[in-house]
Amino acid sequence: MKCALSMSTMLLCLCSLSPAQAPAPTTRTAYVNDFENAEVGNVPEDMLVVAGQFAVRKEGGSAFLELSGAPVNSFGVLLGPENTADAICGARILATRTGKRFPEFGIGLAGASGYRLWLMPAVSELQLLQNDDVMAAIPYTWTSGTWTMLRLQLRKLADGKWKLEGKAWQQGQPEPPGSMISLDQTEAPGNGRASLWGTPYSETPIRFDDIIVRQPPQPAR
Repeated sequence: MKCALSMSTMLLCLCSLSPAQAPAPTTRTAYVNDFENAEVGNVPEDMLVVAGQFAVRKEGGSAFLELSGAPVNSFGVLLGPENTADAICGARILATRTGKRFPEFGIGLAGASGYRLWLMPAVSELQLLQNDDVMAAIPYTWTSGTWTMLRLQLRKLADGKWKLEGKAWQQGQPEPPGSMISLDQTEAPGNGRASLWGTPYSETPIRFDDIIVRQPPQPAR
């Protein structure tokens, strides 16, 4: 049995990223995966591994997707619908430090070269990346060996511009109201799927769980 938030609670969290955002009925669940029904030892068929050794594992009755602690490089998987240029992605991630070596990890939208909400414990920062470039950063204190909740939203504004918003908090702590970090963009993002990323510099596995992608409702046909 999972010790995480219930899936219904996770869905409500995804709908509260921004205080100005419309209420829950204006979004739909496009993708969800808690790995409870996934085959242990493999990667779910609806995920595409960009690079890295990922596999579903179980421990204490709870299932999750695990990135191996070796080799040391940046690795990721793509998931969900093909176009996440207007979407919210959520996940919880567990990683550990080894001495002075820290992991890095995050979630993304708009494809492998799109946007990422990135946690960099070595410098105590929560960052917004475009591809691999740091576009914004704020201080963030991470605790090794605890689940970190991540939320990333990319939405189109009324003036045709785009806004990227993110937040992170330790599981069991109060969710921050609204977004913690944001970035305004004038150019439309490319099409692409949501993503999970990890860099195991500490040479210990990184675990991902309770993945959810929400999008605006599809127009009636």
